[in-house]
Amino acid sequence: MTIHRKFTTILRKLVYPSRCPGCDALLYPEEQSIGFCRSCHATVRYIGDQVCVKCGKPLEDNTREQCGDCSRRHHYFVQNRAVYLYQGAIKGAMYRFKYSNRRNYASLFAMDAWNQFGTWLNSLRVDGVVPVPMYAKKERVRGYNQAQVFAAQIAALMDVPLYDRLVVRVRATEPQKQLDDKKRKKNLENAFKIRQSGVKLRKILLIDDIYTTGSTMDEVARSLLAVGVQQVYCLSICIGKGC
Repeated sequence: MTIHRKFTTILRKLVYPSRCPGCDALLYPEEQSIGFCRSCHATVRYIGDQVCVKCGKPLEDNTREQCGDCSRRHHYFVQNRAVYLYQGAIKGAMYRFKYSNRRNYASLFAMDAWNQFGTWLNSLRVDGVVPVPMYAKKERVRGYNQAQVFAAQIAALMDVPLYDRLVVRVRATEPQKQLDDKKRKKNLENAFKIRQSGVKLRKILLIDDIYTTGSTMDEVARSLLAVGVQQVYCLSICIGKGC
């Protein structure tokens, strides 16, 4: 059985060789442990410790604790952390992850998240992991929810339950990237409902793919707090720059 498994693994690598998430090029053996080709990896910025204490955006000024956005607005979540800055090769990786069925990228994203934030994630002692849901019709067309795929990997690493049907998006919304901050909030009003009201959770880790202003995280967190959840922490794959 062990020999069969080894043969299957080798065969899978030959048929489905590892490719760079950033540019889709084949990875050399020495690049596979990194997950990106050399050229793309040079453009990948991992989010370090010099970040906004609230949303996790990187800050250029190390004397500040919050970015300009967070200093001006209230968030319903306690904290967000993100793995990568949304720039360079990560933009291509996220596009393929979301629209080209590259669900296998989730394992790399999750391991990079764990390497950076494993201690923090364990310290939260959450009762479960919840992905930001997609509208059902949109998910059927795409075939999957990229936030759910990433969330499943994180839940496994944390050894906590995944509640991927706890929150439902009850209406279609416009893409957030096309809207200003005021319209983002309006766009998401009453867009989320809690379906499994019998589940009693005290602390939740909410997962999304891209954090821009936090409007989506806030609306889902607000809905969760309204049914008795006490604290919502967040984790995103990538995030924009702070101001």
